[in-house]
Amino acid sequence: MALDYYLFSLMNQYAGSSPYITKTFVFFAEYLIVIFILFFIIEFKNVKAVSNAIFSSVVAASINEAISLFYFRPRPFVANNVNLLIDHLRTASFPSTHAAVSFALATSVFIYNRKAGVFAYMIAAVIALSRVFVGVHYPSDVLVGAAIGTCAAFMTNIFVRRYVNY
Repeated sequence: MALDYYLFSLMNQYAGSSPYITKTFVFFAEYLIVIFILFFIIEFKNVKAVSNAIFSSVVAASINEAISLFYFRPRPFVANNVNLLIDHLRTASFPSTHAAVSFALATSVFIYNRKAGVFAYMIAAVIALSRVFVGVHYPSDVLVGAAIGTCAAFMTNIFVRRYVNY
């Protein structure tokens, strides 16, 4: 936990230090995932990839909800004095649903198109790191969320390939 807070502090200490940086990271933390989802659905024409992305995102978010029922970790802004840049409910911090969903999408892209998948992983990483920067998640929250999303996408890909016929 000490390392987690230390890494969080390294990122969050710059929150609010520059209006440009602040607005950029707030935008990434709040809206980049919506743009990512819309772009993916509109631009990616592979029906199986879209099916896998939607299914894996729902699975990842569901896993996160289940974990938060059994393990409650307060958000950084609840437990510590941090530079909070966005309003957020005092719900469980662990694991990050934004990270889980964005990495589920990125992995779905990667499975069907490696080149586009690398770009999608970069977007997912920006989404995850921005959640730490703005003060609503610890680094381990987004790492575990990313792992859940990635695993959910690989597992649902097996299901989609086997049982979804288009």
